[in-house]
Amino acid sequence: MKESEVISVVERLLYKHDCIVLPGFGAFIGNYRSARFSVFGHKLYPPSKEITFNPKLFKNDGLLVSEVAHEEEIPYDEALSEITAFVKQLKHVLSEKDASFSFGDVGKFVQEGDKVFFFQNDASNYLLSSWGLRPLIVRPVIQSVPESDAAQVSAGNP
Repeated sequence: MKESEVISVVERLLYKHDCIVLPGFGAFIGNYRSARFSVFGHKLYPPSKEITFNPKLFKNDGLLVSEVAHEEEIPYDEALSEITAFVKQLKHVLSEKDASFSFGDVGKFVQEGDKVFFFQNDASNYLLSSWGLRPLIVRPVIQSVPESDAAQVSAGNP
C-alpha cells in the first residue's frame, strides 16, 4: 500500500468521523468551528471542522485499519501491517533534523527539535454540512450622505 492511499483513506474518514487514529503515531481530532469573519482580506469563512493532532492517542481503535482492509479487500492483519509500515516510514522521515511531512490535504507535520507539530491546511474543510462552500470576500459598505443632507448637518440643522 502506498502512503498516498493511507492518507486518502484518512481524508475520507475525516468527513464522517471526529477522531481518526493512526496506530502507533497519534490521532487526528476534528472539532466544529463556527463561521468566522477575517478583517484581513475581508473574508467570511463558512463553518468548518478544525483538525488537530494528538500524539497521545496512538492505540489502534480499528477504524482506520478496518477501512483500509475493506477498501483494499485484504485481511485486517495485512491492513494493520501496511499501516504500521507507513507509520514507521513517517517516523523515519520526521526523525531527521527540521524535517516536515505533507499529509495530503489534511495538513503538514513539522519536526522541530524533539517535538513534532501539526499544521492544518486551512484550504480544506472536512465539515460535511459545509461541503463545497468557499470563503466569501465581503467588501465594506460605505454609505454616502446625499449633498443636501450633508449641507444641513454642517449648518447645524439635523
